[in-house]
Amino acid sequence: MADLAGNRWRSARFREAVSLQLQVYGLEQATPTPIPGPRALSESLSDDPPPLSHIEGVPGWAFGVHADVRQGERLGPQLDAAEQAARLTGREHFGVIAYRRERATSDAFAILTLSELAALILAAQLREA
Repeated sequence: MADLAGNRWRSARFREAVSLQLQVYGLEQATPTPIPGPRALSESLSDDPPPLSHIEGVPGWAFGVHADVRQGERLGPQLDAAEQAARLTGREHFGVIAYRRERATSDAFAILTLSELAALILAAQLREA
């Protein structure tokens, strides 16, 4: 049980660090969403609200933020969850921000699908034209 509490604490601290880093980059409204605590079985069986972005305040974006240092095989499902959160909350873009061992928060991994990356590049090119 202590391990689960430690994971929630580590995840919450990483969400806070990511929000602060985004604020440094000029996204001043970026804020972490709270991590829910353990739930009773009866609560788990009820209908859950749609998944939410782990960082709020960045218009048009849904983010999954993950502090697990053993990410490899979980990146696909995490990116799928971020895409679902974007779709359910009407946001245009999505991505996953993943902890990078022994690096500053600014060096965390930012993972997008290739289609998201292409859309961002095309949008930037249109603004420049």
